[in-house]
Amino acid sequence: MHLTSFPQSPRFRPPGHGPRSPSLAFMAVLAVALAVFVLVLPHTVVLPVFSLWALSAAACAALLATFPLRTRARYASAAWDMAGAFTLVGCAAAILGEIEPIIEFIRPSGPRSKVND
Repeated sequence: MHLTSFPQSPRFRPPGHGPRSPSLAFMAVLAVALAVFVLVLPHTVVLPVFSLWALSAAACAALLATFPLRTRARYASAAWDMAGAFTLVGCAAAILGEIEPIIEFIRPSGPRSKVND
């Protein structure tokens, strides 16, 4: 017996829409961001900056998931998954990093004395 009202899955799935695409994109974004941070920043501040970047990316993914768009149903669950993954990575980087180098890096230096010049 053949049911005609039952939705049939398409036989052909377009490339890039498989279950591995979001995880590959997530890993690529993390790897590229970490590589840029390692090349540009001093090594003592890489993990704290990466933590802040990952937490801000999680906030952006959560905002993307909550926007009321017509096609939101397609990417809302993936956006929430990405927000959770970025939060986890950001918290792990914050735990492993130390705050003292960031404070030293951000602290404004006082005016130079011309006594020793």
